[in-house]
Amino acid sequence: MPSPVFGRGGRHAPVEKRGLSIHPWAPNVIRALRALCGFCLVLILSACRTADLSGEDKISLIKKGEQVTGSLLNIIRETPGKKGQVRDAALLVFKKLKEGEISISIDPGRPGNIYEGAAFSCSIISAERRPLIIISPYLLKIHDSRPSIVYSILIHEFAHAYSFFRNRNDFISSQGNELEIYLYEMDAHFIEAMFIRDYLPGEKYMLTDFEKLLLESLNRDNLRFFSMFLKGTDMDVVYNLYSITKKNIPKEEKIKTIEKMGDELLEGFRYPSGGSDLEKYGSVIPCKTYAAFMPDIIRRIEYLHGKPGNHPAAFYARMHPAIYGLCRRMLEMTGPYEDDAIKFHRMNLERFKKI
Repeated sequence: MPSPVFGRGGRHAPVEKRGLSIHPWAPNVIRALRALCGFCLVLILSACRTADLSGEDKISLIKKGEQVTGSLLNIIRETPGKKGQVRDAALLVFKKLKEGEISISIDPGRPGNIYEGAAFSCSIISAERRPLIIISPYLLKIHDSRPSIVYSILIHEFAHAYSFFRNRNDFISSQGNELEIYLYEMDAHFIEAMFIRDYLPGEKYMLTDFEKLLLESLNRDNLRFFSMFLKGTDMDVVYNLYSITKKNIPKEEKIKTIEKMGDELLEGFRYPSGGSDLEKYGSVIPCKTYAAFMPDIIRRIEYLHGKPGNHPAAFYARMHPAIYGLCRRMLEMTGPYEDDAIKFHRMNLERFKKI
């Protein structure tokens, strides 16, 4: 789970995690072309990771990959009366698979868990290199016993591919920008959650605790709790800051609005010493989120108002001392409680990783 609030270690860190990953390279591959429900599905095995696999094992992985992706396509096609982003994203990616514009890579080197078992990858160097959805053999292994989580993970990566194909340049330029990465991740989680709700009926599928949490949060608060609990990020703080950057008002008004928001967060901060672990953890997230995302928020404002947006945070701190003074005070106020918050966050990440 990515968390700029508590440091990296998330799904979309390059190559190593589930979620958004953007890479300047593409692996050497063993290619296998198959026909699947009218699609020419391209499944590839990373050549550098398959030295210990027999030819039979490789064929078995390819066949299982075909079965899993074919089953996902059937779910999307055969669920009656469903329209919207989930269907649009899935069918677009299957179309791109058919046209050879994206491939699915089975990588034996990927970790075997639901957080790190898949990723979307695209090249930042060459537009000619096709993007990849990379999956671990672990996901193929657990498919028969826990199919829902495998389909949910694939839809999450399909959502990233959907974003990529809709606006390639914006997607690639998000590399290294925690704000944009978070927004893309939440877009993918929304599509993933709606897929679980609309395509994976509880009477047919045994959902994992992760899927149950995602679904419950979608129904209850549009993923606010999910973002706070497992991503360590206050969704409302991020979206409110982002909406300020988009307003058609002078830069100075945007800065004043952000300052006011920071003042209100500071004034409202209370650490519930006698509260539950969840209440304690939740109390520090808004201020930590504000401070963590501020460099990218200020960069975006400066960029939108005609100034280069690739300077380090220290540059913007000198330009906007009041805002960065607020961030410093927030970190000072929440600092004494950070270790406990990190411990709580990591404990729940481990808890919901289990299937």
